[in-house]
Amino acid sequence: MIKSSLPQLPDGVELIFRHHVRARAICDLLDRLASDINHPDAVRDAAKIERFLTHDMRWHIADEEEDLFPLLQRRCSPEDAIDEIVIMLQREHRQPEKLVDRFVSDLGRLAAARELELPLEFIWKAMSFAEFERRHSAWEDATILRLARLRLTDEDRSWLAARIEARRPRDQAA
Repeated sequence: MIKSSLPQLPDGVELIFRHHVRARAICDLLDRLASDINHPDAVRDAAKIERFLTHDMRWHIADEEEDLFPLLQRRCSPEDAIDEIVIMLQREHRQPEKLVDRFVSDLGRLAAARELELPLEFIWKAMSFAEFERRHSAWEDATILRLARLRLTDEDRSWLAARIEARRPRDQAA
């Protein structure tokens, strides 16, 4: 068997799935932070979570809404009900933005090792976001990514990967 010396093209669907895995890991960090805002790794965790929410999550939403969803709308069959799924997911994408905007400043305070003004409010918001994000990413894995794996061509997946990577700074490529 001859091995190809050509580099393997990245798969945009798998890059989106990897983001969902990272989102669930961030949710685990949020749970740990919410359970103990004085945890020895609280400063580091808060900075990592803040970076994810203010950059990675926004890039990911753009990956889906600007590239993946329109691509799926072109490739899916009517029985896939992709238009209905896309409308629902676009609405859902607005929910965490509102919640995140209300507690990202608290993450900044924690990342700077400063006390929170309303720690219980932060804990509630962090737990609410983690619960929402876990449900949302699991649902996307089961619907959107399942359809993407069925309907998108290798060329579509490579195009999507290129778009995802172009959206990020060089040191932050998916």
